[in-house]
Amino acid sequence: MAMGMSYHDYWDGDSMMAKYYREAEIHKQEKENYLAWLHGLYIYSALIDVAPILNPMSRKKKPKQYMETPVPITKRATDRAREEENRKKMENGKNAMQMMMKGLNAKLKRREG
Repeated sequence: MAMGMSYHDYWDGDSMMAKYYREAEIHKQEKENYLAWLHGLYIYSALIDVAPILNPMSRKKKPKQYMETPVPITKRATDRAREEENRKKMENGKNAMQMMMKGLNAKLKRREG
């Protein structure tokens, strides 16, 4: 009864229903445990980010910025985060190449003119 099974289902229903309710309860407990762990991860991360201002002996007095995106927990979210990280790296590389080309073009113009 504590797992959500009604009195009628327990006494008059299929005997396998108790097994399925028990399995559903185990999955529910595992999910709640995982969510509690995930909450702890976020709290731990937040405390690590603000740790410099909590330590009076620290030279750094500014906290780190909190996470911009949530921790990816599904395969799709992990793949999306990886793609975004790769896109940012490519964009940074592209910007670095453009700056280098501007510098080289400026040097060539100075030599010619």
